[in-house]
Amino acid sequence: LYEFAPGDAVSGKACIAVGQAPWWCAADLKLRLIRPLSGMLFALDNRLFSDHSLGYHLHSSLWYVALCAGVGMLFRRILPPKTATLALLIFVISAAHVMPFGWISARHLIVAAVPTVFGLLCYIRFREDDWKPGLPIAFGLFLIALLASEAGLAGPIFVTSYEMFRRAGDGEDGSLRARIVRAIGPACVALGYLALYKAFDGGVRNSDGYIEPLTAPLPFALALLTRVPAVFFNAFTTLPAELLIAFPNGPVPAIGIVATILMAAFFFACRRFMDTRERGALRWLAPAALAIIVASSGALAGARQLLIPNVMFSVLFASIVLRGFEATEKSLGVSFRRFGVAVVAFLHVVLAPLTLLASTVSTAQLSRATEAAAAPLKHGHGPGTQTFMITSDPMVFMYAPIISVVRDRTSLGCVSTLSAAKAPHQLTRTAEREFVIEPIGRTLLEGPFEGLFRTSRLPFHEGDEIVQCGATFRVLATKDGRPVRVAVRLDASIEDPKHSFLVWRNGKLDAFTFGPIGSRQTVESTLGPSGFL
Repeated sequence: LYEFAPGDAVSGKACIAVGQAPWWCAADLKLRLIRPLSGMLFALDNRLFSDHSLGYHLHSSLWYVALCAGVGMLFRRILPPKTATLALLIFVISAAHVMPFGWISARHLIVAAVPTVFGLLCYIRFREDDWKPGLPIAFGLFLIALLASEAGLAGPIFVTSYEMFRRAGDGEDGSLRARIVRAIGPACVALGYLALYKAFDGGVRNSDGYIEPLTAPLPFALALLTRVPAVFFNAFTTLPAELLIAFPNGPVPAIGIVATILMAAFFFACRRFMDTRERGALRWLAPAALAIIVASSGALAGARQLLIPNVMFSVLFASIVLRGFEATEKSLGVSFRRFGVAVVAFLHVVLAPLTLLASTVSTAQLSRATEAAAAPLKHGHGPGTQTFMITSDPMVFMYAPIISVVRDRTSLGCVSTLSAAKAPHQLTRTAEREFVIEPIGRTLLEGPFEGLFRTSRLPFHEGDEIVQCGATFRVLATKDGRPVRVAVRLDASIEDPKHSFLVWRNGKLDAFTFGPIGSRQTVESTLGPSGFL
């Protein structure tokens, strides 16, 4: 289910030829994720609910309820009662969780998070209460989480951090050597999982959207410089990390760094007033959350990455809110603490439920808008039909064709995205069955979802040719390895009834008609259903 691109050039070229991947896709693109448990759960959904989405959503919601129950049990175990209650409230109402429980295809994150949290709880009971069954149960649950998603690596990461950074108890060997020995078990689980992942041919290659640290360490390290601050930006401001995708050259990483420094200052201002259990929990939760965020940053930055790290952030925010008013003497430090309390409480207690509601509504609206965008593709139904479109929004060029097929249960023919550049385009008809397309003011393949299918480390060259939907795409000019002018030669006249041309304008896919040979036409750039692409 999670093999999106096979990784071999022969199969890749075949997928490109029939429109299952954009024409600029790397022939040997590999996006193969090993998530057997999540795949089987979708097969169960399909058997039980067929195309009725309500059942799928209820299924995801049950997982989220289970996650919140587990997080509540964990908080009551490691925190004072008031802190545990407030931390759970902050966790439950976080808008960052909308994508995992509201976007059905992101359910794998919750399926991995549930056994991770319960496994961590069992491990803590094993270590602190000497509950012998806790150890095998914990590692069994961690294995179940790893069968659901790569996010299951959070379990071994939490336990490793717990052993390395937790304050040693009475009579416990707290030496570095003893800590390392106790951390060997969870570290071996993580390493064994990664080895099996590779043995089953999982992984990614030749994508800038998903970057694998083992095969592309330098690009992964460079991506961390923007993606990690973007996730912290989301964690501390409640604004979505996806703004980095919308504005890749914008201030999101810088704001994320500033927000992180400010939140660290709030923490240290309140730290001496915190309960020892709060400080003790944050000692090992914070390094674990950072490691999980780094490990997940091979994917495009998004709020969904906070689902498991929010176990730590919720404790942090609750501790600041409850302890910031502990001191009563008048001083600059007290004023700063109270300012921190006001900021954190407003963002994560007052504003959070409103943001949660807004995110849920906007996700539903995005779904409806994407379904509506698929309607014009009906013209291209039937074997042998060829549809060519220009749209920069992945909700249209990635999802609309699939929606059209599923909705109408008929063959869509071949659909090709001429360009997904977020820019106006000039189209010049050069012959009866040939035209040239070029974005105005930028190159192709600069956007994040264009790069999802081809890394910038695989440059195009003048003269490169790709065949898709019976048309031959020939690169006429490039800049920094990215196409700036592309000639498209069809297998029949542009006016042939089997051809349809669509451009995104006026909030929908609109029919486009070519002029006579030699004519030049401009297609303006407008935002798609996502609202920012």
